[in-house]
Amino acid sequence: PAPQPACAGRVAEYQAWLNRTYGYGIAVDNSFGPDSRRHAVKALQTEINRQYGKRLAVDGSWGPDCRRNCPNIKQGASGNITRNIQGLLYARGFDPKGFDGMFGPGCHAAVVAAQRHYGILDNGVVGRDTLTKLIG
Repeated sequence: PAPQPACAGRVAEYQAWLNRTYGYGIAVDNSFGPDSRRHAVKALQTEINRQYGKRLAVDGSWGPDCRRNCPNIKQGASGNITRNIQGLLYARGFDPKGFDGMFGPGCHAAVVAAQRHYGILDNGVVGRDTLTKLIG
């Protein structure tokens, strides 16, 4: 979809957060290009390893091992995986109504809108299929 006005500048905020939180050096240019995408995946891999005790390679590749170990994240969740999801939503033009790591009603509505846009099950739960579409 065309980015919503509320999404303007939020990709840069997401990029700056990735740099601050994970020590990356990606360009803060408000453009979700290949480098930002790779680092978003690396952040997700890092958090899956930390929070779920997995041993994924932190290589930025959204491959079969990463997809297989992807958790389901839903309303009520909080933390860095949720914040990464919010950043991905902004990058794809969906407004989760905040970049705070809290999967509240605004994030849920944005997830459902994204799922409908991509033609996948619109249950508001972010799992393998939804992340695959958001990551691109």
